[in-house]
Amino acid sequence: MKVILCPSCNSNEYESLYPKYTGESVTSSFEVVKRATLDNRLCKECGLIFNARGVRDFAEEFYSETYSLMLFSDDAEVQSYTDTGPVSQAEYSYKMIQEMVGISGSGMLLEIGAGKGHFLRHFYSNHSEWRLTAFEPGMAFEFLKEQLSDVEMYQTDYQGFTLEENAFDLIVALGVLEHVEQPLDMLRWANKGLKQGGKFFIRVPNFEKNPNDLFCVDHLSKLTVPTLHWLATKSGFEISASKGVGVQLYLVLEKKGIEDGKHPSAYKENRVTADKNADYAQKAIKAILSARSQAQKSKENFGIFGLATSGLFAPFIGKFDPSEITAYIDENKTMWGALVHGRPVGGLNFISEKNVKHIALTISPAYIEKVSAKLSIYPVKIYTP
Repeated sequence: MKVILCPSCNSNEYESLYPKYTGESVTSSFEVVKRATLDNRLCKECGLIFNARGVRDFAEEFYSETYSLMLFSDDAEVQSYTDTGPVSQAEYSYKMIQEMVGISGSGMLLEIGAGKGHFLRHFYSNHSEWRLTAFEPGMAFEFLKEQLSDVEMYQTDYQGFTLEENAFDLIVALGVLEHVEQPLDMLRWANKGLKQGGKFFIRVPNFEKNPNDLFCVDHLSKLTVPTLHWLATKSGFEISASKGVGVQLYLVLEKKGIEDGKHPSAYKENRVTADKNADYAQKAIKAILSARSQAQKSKENFGIFGLATSGLFAPFIGKFDPSEITAYIDENKTMWGALVHGRPVGGLNFISEKNVKHIALTISPAYIEKVSAKLSIYPVKIYTP
């Protein structure tokens, strides 16, 4: 078997993490990959947590043929969960960039992996004097091109994009860095494209808040704050601002142009995070299997709250038919009416409409307390990790 080195520091010294699995797997966009391997590792040298396999062996095919970014609906998109309720991640990212960077006057912006263009639409409607460029390697490109005809765009990944050095005032990557095979390489690439003092605004799922990511086949890096500091320093950036909102982490990286090889490894901090998250991920699967078992015994319906990957992955690792899941219940209205594993997705009204009596929570631990409180008014048994 091919030796897989750490994609950031090229070390072959690592510790294996849960789970060790090959078979049907799930993606961050809710698709099923017929056969893939989860081979999560912790690099003992730099501390990066990464999936050594996942979609690495067939990335180009995956993004061009499988990764749909929820094209079943124009409006469907991932949401962030804030104190005031769910909000579009694209809209919230625009709010964060205004707050953390400040956008005025004119300039040049490049978005890496623009998806269906939700963020660019927010940006363009408020800053039409900026020159916008974007690229998207996946199936969403044609939709993106139709929606934003005034934006210069290309169907490619960052490695295929002809980058003009020192050209951009701002580069944006929202939910991208965790997907790329070599995150340090992409950061160094972005650094070259920015003007001196230019900003790189990124949004990534914070693995410290997202243990379910251990089951995600296309998130090749499980990013943490210590790792992002290591990567930023190694690629000639300085993190000038950061903010965590639920699972999401927003960062502003400012170009300094000098790579610093002395930044400490993230290994010790990430070792603690990896152990805690592996424990939670295993408990999330057990919660789903317990809900299923109790529902079977009482001949009642069971559902899953949330669209985190543990809830999608459970039928595969637990070896049961997804048809046994009565419904997926989620507060993301843009997903209502969709099917996941052929099972319907709906809001809290599904509890009574579908006569659900057992609900397993597969959400981030950051939301467990609030969601449990919401569900407490319903006549259901709740199963938590």
